[in-house]
Amino acid sequence: MYLPASFGAVPPDPPPPLRALREAAAAGTARKSGYGAFACTAQEAREALALNYNNIAFVDDAVGRVHTALRRLGLDDDTVMMFTSDHGDLMADHGLMLKGGLHYRALTRVPFIWRDTAGRRAFRRSPALAQTIDIGTSVLDRAGLEPANGMQGLSLLPISQGTGAAVRPHLLIEEEGQRRDFGLPRRVRMRSLLTPRHRLTLHADEPWGELYDLAEDPLELRNLWSEPQADALRGELTLALARAMMRHADTSPYPVASA
Repeated sequence: MYLPASFGAVPPDPPPPLRALREAAAAGTARKSGYGAFACTAQEAREALALNYNNIAFVDDAVGRVHTALRRLGLDDDTVMMFTSDHGDLMADHGLMLKGGLHYRALTRVPFIWRDTAGRRAFRRSPALAQTIDIGTSVLDRAGLEPANGMQGLSLLPISQGTGAAVRPHLLIEEEGQRRDFGLPRRVRMRSLLTPRHRLTLHADEPWGELYDLAEDPLELRNLWSEPQADALRGELTLALARAMMRHADTSPYPVASA
C-alpha cells in the first residue's frame, strides 16, 4: 500500500486542527474510536487502505450485479444510473484517518458517475464544480420536471451531455460539528469556499483560517492565510464566501420569482 504524498509532509504553518491531531498522536492520546479524524501511523494507514480498497471492490461487484440484472431484464438501454457517496475520506492524507473538521480535498471530493440511457451515452470527464445538492435538481431535469420551490441545486444535465459549461464558479462547503474537537473551545462550525484554483476556510469565532492555492499547492501544504501578499485574495474570497452563504440561505416558502 502506497501512502499519499502528503502523509509525512510538515507544513510551515499547519492549521490548529492538524497540529492538535499530530500532537495527540505523538503524546499517545489520539482518539481513534468513533468517526472523528485522528493522526495515524504508517502501518495503520497501510492496513486501513488495504481494507478500504477491499470494500471498494465489494461495492464494484454490487454495482456490477445491478447492471447485470438490468441487462437480463432488458432495461439497460433505458435506465439512467448514478453513483455517488456522502463524503470522501482522509485515508492517510496529511497523515490523518477518517473525517471531520478539516476540508482537505481528500475529504470533500465525492465520487459521482452518471451513466445515461443508450442514446445519450458518451464517456467524458468534466472538471466543472458540482455539489451534492445538484443531484436532485439534475434528476428532475433529466425527467423533464421543474425543481421544487426552495431547491438550491443546479442541473448538471448540460455538463453530462457535453452541451454546457460549468454551472458554478465556486462551491460552498458547510460543516456543523456535534462536539468540541482539536482543542477548540466550542464545537466545530466551519465554512469553506472552493474555486477551481483556491480553497478558503473559516472557523466560527476563530481568528485563524486557511487559504490554499490549489494550482501551485495541490497537496494543500502551504497555508497562505497569514501571508501579506495574499491579503487581497483573502478579502476577495471572504466576500465571495459571504455572498455564497446568503445565496444559499433558505428562501422557501417565498415565491421563486418576484412579480
